[in-house]
Amino acid sequence: MKRKLSPENYANFLYQECQKYGIVEKEDLAPLIEKYMLNPTDRSSLWIIELALAEAKQLQQTYPDPFRPTNPINEGVFTGNLLLGAIPPEGLPYLIPLELLKTHMLVTSRTGGGKTNLNFVILTQILESRKNVDDI
Repeated sequence: MKRKLSPENYANFLYQECQKYGIVEKEDLAPLIEKYMLNPTDRSSLWIIELALAEAKQLQQTYPDPFRPTNPINEGVFTGNLLLGAIPPEGLPYLIPLELLKTHMLVTSRTGGGKTNLNFVILTQILESRKNVDDI
């Protein structure tokens, strides 16, 4: 038998779920959650929150973000001196150390997916870094 959560506990649960899917700030849900906590009979706020959460869950299942942080330990993972691109939606730079290219590298994508451009960007950065070293 399922135990029903109090409105306050359910609001806290919704807030944690919205944070987990990164939609609290993006969808401006924090004021709605607070409004629901103050007035649990306000079904319109609850409906908007649950709808946004369901859409975020569906989007995550359909298009999982491979670069999403899975725990706080991953916060410093994107360090290095080779810029490979940006991580959506915030546009955080995705950097790797140059030493990683001393081993094998596999770049896969569909036709027109940017494999050649990625290699061009990597080679350009390597050549630029070498030119700067030679100038010293």
